[in-house]
Amino acid sequence: MSAVPMIGSGSSRRHQLQLKAIRALKAIWVEADQTFPPPYRNPADLLQHGVRHLVAAGFPLHRIALALVPIETGQGGIQYWWDVENPEVVRSFFRGSEFFAGMDHRTSVLHAVCEKKAPERLLLENLKLDDIPYALARDMRRERYTDYIAVPLGSDGSHELILTMATQRPGGFLLWELAALKRLVGTMVPTVLACVGHEGRQWGWRDPLTALSNRGSFEQQLSQQIALSRVTGDPFSLVILDLDDFGAYNDTFGHFCADDSLQAIARLLTRRLGADNPLLARVGADAFAILLPSVTGAETERLAAELVVEIQGLRIAHPPALDPFMSASVGIETHWPLLEPEDAQASELLARAEIALNRARQTKRSCQLMPQ
Repeated sequence: MSAVPMIGSGSSRRHQLQLKAIRALKAIWVEADQTFPPPYRNPADLLQHGVRHLVAAGFPLHRIALALVPIETGQGGIQYWWDVENPEVVRSFFRGSEFFAGMDHRTSVLHAVCEKKAPERLLLENLKLDDIPYALARDMRRERYTDYIAVPLGSDGSHELILTMATQRPGGFLLWELAALKRLVGTMVPTVLACVGHEGRQWGWRDPLTALSNRGSFEQQLSQQIALSRVTGDPFSLVILDLDDFGAYNDTFGHFCADDSLQAIARLLTRRLGADNPLLARVGADAFAILLPSVTGAETERLAAELVVEIQGLRIAHPPALDPFMSASVGIETHWPLLEPEDAQASELLARAEIALNRARQTKRSCQLMPQ
């Protein structure tokens, strides 16, 4: 007989609770609709159910993350992180291909798992710092993590999925806990892969951090608006909004706070301009673009001024900047079809709006300017 307690043996109330959590999660993943309506909008929403159940059941999880690592150079990926002490909190942020390409302390464990297609486990408390091959693992050892495991979930053809978990409990994960998690992973893989496939199809047109349209999608919409304006003769305006001193904010507070602030700005713009608006996009690291059909002159300037005030009204503290709170500058370009050449391009309009934006930034913070 094995000395390792079996799940469901009735040996303890905790084991029964954990067995109940496993069964509940299997039901969630097996029965999830493949179109993933809310709450299953993306892998994080789906796996968040798992985090809540596992933590509530007493699994010794102190760190959990999901990484979507691009297979080919030039692709980007997404990482999701959970605050295990507060499973309702999930952070998701886009990572460019260069983040995953380097074999540095952030990516070497992920690359090892991708190459071997097998779990990577490190019993950190039994290793000397000098013997740990990955800088990330050394950092985790210093932070008193005792056990770390990275599990490959498979691939959707363009990205490898890797689930990572760690604990600070002395002795690390028990064998029966690892066995339970392994069975659970086997159950959830098909659904999560399908979810990632759905998510991956959206990356072609939307920004994964803010869920707004991305620059490529926006330029396509702008080109269509130029063609329509040429037929109707109606002018339209293009607004580029850029956060002031955002690089300093990022350097001071880190990526998590920077991502949160960008999401807060995106929510504000969405409330003002409408959800699922393809004419609202994130077109740069901290730049947003707004297309306003049939809107020109004073009306455009009024909207831009209101957005600048409302962004400051979010009261996102920004000590490195000239203003106490995060602020924005705006550039405006109005397209008059009768005055433009017939072969006018979306990239040209964006460039002119960005010139106006640069003038606004050079003039002062929190202002908007029309191009000269």
